[in-house]
Amino acid sequence: MIHYLHQKGYKDIYLYSGMSPSGMHWRYSIGKIKNGYWSPADSIVAGSTGVSGSVEWSEDHSSVEVLSENFISHYKLGTEDQREDETPYSIWYSQLLKMLDKDEMLIFYADYSAHINIY
Repeated sequence: MIHYLHQKGYKDIYLYSGMSPSGMHWRYSIGKIKNGYWSPADSIVAGSTGVSGSVEWSEDHSSVEVLSENFISHYKLGTEDQREDETPYSIWYSQLLKMLDKDEMLIFYADYSAHINIY
């Protein structure tokens, strides 16, 4: 959805997402980049989903377009929030998505210690 929002001109929208300690909940913050920085203080929405989690604007997630349009409508994003030029974040985000498999999610952090074997 964030990539689609970038394509629609909302290039200052960021996603910061991670996993809860149980690994059952996806935590997220979606906000606007201001002065080149993204912080929780500039968050549009933040929350956590899980087995019973529900997010108002995402009830109809039949397509990324519908999901994005519901987000735009729910949070009243307008033309003043759009821009023509790419931002460093929108470029980085686009490149990052190209490295993921179709079924992979972006996880920037985990609220637990993870042991990673690097070969």
